[in-house]
Amino acid sequence: MNLNIYSDKFEPINVYIKDILELDKYDPVMSVVRSNFQLNIAQYLASLNAESRKDPAEEIRKSSTILGSNIENAIEVQKEIYLDIGRKYACTIFMFDLVKKPIEVIDIQLFYEILFSEYHFRQSDAFLIDQSGLTHRFPRYQDIQSNLDKLIEEFKTLQEDSELHPLVIITYFHYRLLAIHPFPDGNGRISRLILNVMLENSVKLTTPIRFKLTTCSGRN
Repeated sequence: MNLNIYSDKFEPINVYIKDILELDKYDPVMSVVRSNFQLNIAQYLASLNAESRKDPAEEIRKSSTILGSNIENAIEVQKEIYLDIGRKYACTIFMFDLVKKPIEVIDIQLFYEILFSEYHFRQSDAFLIDQSGLTHRFPRYQDIQSNLDKLIEEFKTLQEDSELHPLVIITYFHYRLLAIHPFPDGNGRISRLILNVMLENSVKLTTPIRFKLTTCSGRN
């Protein structure tokens, strides 16, 4: 796949990246930005689950009355609600920790475990049928680990290519992770969370010079 892609959208993005790098010099500002981002991510994760779109405090109150026919059941319901809230915030904290280092396969698994309380890759083959009726099969479940290992190594190699814009590399990684479909459920959620990690990582670990594309001649 040819990743030597240039878009006129890159230049405005490069300007934003430089602005972000300037903002990062001011800790109080970035603390506010980070707190707001954590809240938005938690709300986004909650919005994907119909049961968690309601006010958690109200649901906890109901758990001791309507949802719980006895005290034991009420406590279990409360526990699950609190744990679900904790998992969502843990994901945002983990995201910021990952920005400090290159991402590995174990990090993808840990993301899944934090959010879904499960650790293992899918244990069966999977496929999807598009609107035209065509069947698209994901890699065999026995090959998930090797596919992810190759993807991580490929990502590291691509990052060393100064001719490729970071957004192209990150988009490619996102596409390939979804195509591998490593988990039985939540692959879109996990992939988007990791996408956010990589976007922030590209700003933190890359010098502004890397984002300067002074010419687009000869690019596809």
